[in-house]
Formats: sequence, structure tokens, C-alpha cells
Amino acid sequence: MAGSTPDPASVRRLPRSIGAAGVVGLTLSALSPAASVYVTGSAILRLAGTGAVPAVIAGGVVILLASLLYAEVGAAFPHAGGIYPGIGAILGPSAARVAIVLGLVSSPALLAFVSLGLADYVQLYAPAWPKTIIVPTLIAAACGIAALNIQISVRITMLLLIVELVALAILVAIGVAHPARSVAQVMLRPVAVGGTGGLVAVPMATMFVATVSGAFACAGSGLALYFADDLTGRPQRIGWLVVIVGIVTVVLVASPLLAICIAMRDPVATLRSTAPIATFISDRAGAGVAAGTVAAVVLAIFNNLVASTIAFGRFLYATGMDGTWTRAVDRRLTTLHPRYGSPVFAIVLLGVAALVACLIGQRALLALLSAEVFTALLVVIAVVVGRRRRLTGIGTFRSPLFPLAPVLGLAVIAAFVMVDWTGPGDNRIAVCALAATASLTFLVSRWASGRAAGGRAASGPAAGEPSSRNRLREVSSQPRS
Repeated sequence: MAGSTPDPASVRRLPRSIGAAGVVGLTLSALSPAASVYVTGSAILRLAGTGAVPAVIAGGVVILLASLLYAEVGAAFPHAGGIYPGIGAILGPSAARVAIVLGLVSSPALLAFVSLGLADYVQLYAPAWPKTIIVPTLIAAACGIAALNIQISVRITMLLLIVELVALAILVAIGVAHPARSVAQVMLRPVAVGGTGGLVAVPMATMFVATVSGAFACAGSGLALYFADDLTGRPQRIGWLVVIVGIVTVVLVASPLLAICIAMRDPVATLRSTAPIATFISDRAGAGVAAGTVAAVVLAIFNNLVASTIAFGRFLYATGMDGTWTRAVDRRLTTLHPRYGSPVFAIVLLGVAALVACLIGQRALLALLSAEVFTALLVVIAVVVGRRRRLTGIGTFRSPLFPLAPVLGLAVIAAFVMVDWTGPGDNRIAVCALAATASLTFLVSRWASGRAAGGRAASGPAAGEPSSRNRLREVSSQPRS
């Protein structure tokens, strides 16, 4: 997987300074359950009405089962690179390069998409500020916090996480205090606003799309793997943290939506609103509380931006640690801040890439992000192959329900592709572009590896030259304290 062997003196290990609670908090901040509820949840409510609740629960359960696969591969090869080290160790360096290239595309795209969406909210409070000022300021602030000592970053993100959890708790409290219908009615007889303006039963086709959207709202617990090199104690326990984050996320997203559907006073007016959750809060708790929750959502989205920057910065750092680039680039990416111990160059480079990605526009970025299912496909294959070769699930996290979890993983991937393919044209273009990128990367990598192998056969390997796979095994097997 290496493009060069990095200078050992320039490869510096991230300080192991955060515990399990810090990893869970950072990952939840990156997932932003409040944003999932107030933004994605609002869209699902408009689409499927009270069917949003069973759709999110079903989608969340499927995603939780799929996250078991990330947990198994990540626990077997815990590394700041996230999932690509395990893919490389199991399926080979060419597959790892595919995961790296897809990560290089999706990481700045996600930060750009979040920044542009957050800028829309900021303009509500500062309408005179143009996005050309707001977006760079948000990205610079996120990079600045991400470049701090991770213990400081954890404290900041945890404070912001508490704010968004309060916003979710308000929704649950309103639902408990003002029930208008039973849980069984919401779950078993979902209704939405029909074409005539009245409530009708939600069609199965709509429920399918809503379930896929619900899965998207709950996905992402695998982000915990990026903090494997920051975790104190045995790094293999990162697999369990992935599962814990997955469970917590489903609960945090589904519970407020259930509370809303139980307590809606006027379902038609609420579900027809362009902002159904804000309408619901205004109706039940007043405009002041609604405005306060909007402010909390702004902080939640910024928290998402900060935590994601921390995670993806470690991904870039890991590519340098594994010698993916030239010696000079690897040295830069693996250089840590002398005071804070953070991969500051990798974080700055990520911020610049995110700024460039903003030029694509929100619609194209969303299509790109929704089409990136190919890394997940590699994870499914890696679990199946890893089990057969006894590379995963031996002394580390072992996903239950095998082979049901891989089968469900394939079903989720197929569902996402189907929704993208039947959606707007941008989505189909994104699927084709990413499929072509993944295929070309794999073929070029195999060709380059074949040429390199031929050269080594002719001249003989350099004495003591470690392979990238051996470096990954060395990193993942080191005792941690």
C-alpha cells in the first residue's frame, strides 16, 4: 500500500490520552444526533408522516447490524486510518488504496456539505454576511479546534454535545407531557398527508424510501475507528465502542421522532409545514422554545464539523504513517504539533480541500456522499474473507449473527444504490463516477504492484524493507497502556 517508506524519525505516534467515554463523545458529536433529528428527521416526517418512526427504527436496526461489520474489521486492525488498514490486511493493498481514494473524496466533501448547510443557519442570525465569508470562517474555526490537544477538543465537543442532547430532551419531554395518540397507533398505523390534504395510510414504497433515509440518519458509528490510536488501554476494544455508539445513535434519533408523532396536536398542519419539528415545538411549547432549539441545532452542526475534522485529520495522518505518498508528503502528514500533539498539517490540508470542495455546491456534494457505498462493500467482503482466513474475530470483537450481518450489509448497500439510481440525475452520475474511480484505482494499483513485484524479482528486495501490511500489523498488535 506504500508509495514510499517513510523516514522512521518523522513518524510520530499520536498520544494515547482519551478513554472510551471520550471516543464515544467525539463520535456522537461527529454523527450529530440533533442534526439527524431536526434536519434529516424533518425531511422524513414530511415524506412519511408518522411512518417516520417505524422507518427510522427499522433503518437504524439494519445500520446497527451493518456496523457490526465495521466493528469486527476495525477491532482486528485498530488504527487511526479507520477501516482501510483492516481492508488492506485482509483483501490486499489494492483494496486498501480504493478505500483511501474514496476517503480522500468523501472526507472533504462531507466537511464542505456540513459547512454550507451550517452557513444557511448562520445567515438567519447574520443575514448581511455572505457565504464566502461564513464558510471559510467555519472551516477555519473547526480546524483550529481540531488542531488543539485532543483532550481539549474532547471537552469542547462534549459541551456542545450536551447542548444538542438538551434540544433532543426537550422534544421527548413535550411528547411525554402532551400525548395525543398511543405508541401502538404510531407504529402500527402510520399516516401521512395525502394529495387531498387529509391523512392517509403511508404506501409501502414511501416506507421503503423513508427506511433508507432513516438508515442514513443513524449511520456513521464506524467513525469511532479513527480514534483508535488516541484510545487508552487495549485498542482492540474500539470494536465495542463502535457498537455502543450505534445503539445510542438509534435511540437518540428515534426517541424524539416518536415523541413528536405521539404529541402532535394537528398532524396535518405539522406534517405539511416546511419545518415540521419547529412547527411542533412552537405549537406545544411556544415560539421562544422553538427559537432556542434552532440555536442548539446550529451548535450541534458546528460540533459535527469539529468532530469530523478531528476524525478525518487522523485519516490523513494515517496515510502518511503507512507511507502512502512520497517521503516529503509522508513526513508532513505525520508531523505532530510540538505542544498539542495533533497532526496539524493533515488538518490544515483537509480544511483547504474542504474549501475547494465547496465550489461543487450542496446538491452535487449530497449526491456524492449518498453514492459512496463502495467502502461499505469492501467491509462486507473483508468480514467474509477475514472469517475464513481467521484474520478477524479471533481474540477481538466478533460480530454475532454471521452470516446474517454481511447479508444485511449487502441489502443496505443495494437499497442505497437503488434509491440513488431512481433519484435525481446527479445521484446516478455520482454512483457511476465513484464506481469508475474505485475500479480504476484498483486496476492501476494491481498493475503498479505487478510492475513493482517484477522489479523486486529482478533486483532483489532491499534488506530489512517492511511491507505496508507488516507495518499495519505492527501498529495494531502493539501493547497499549
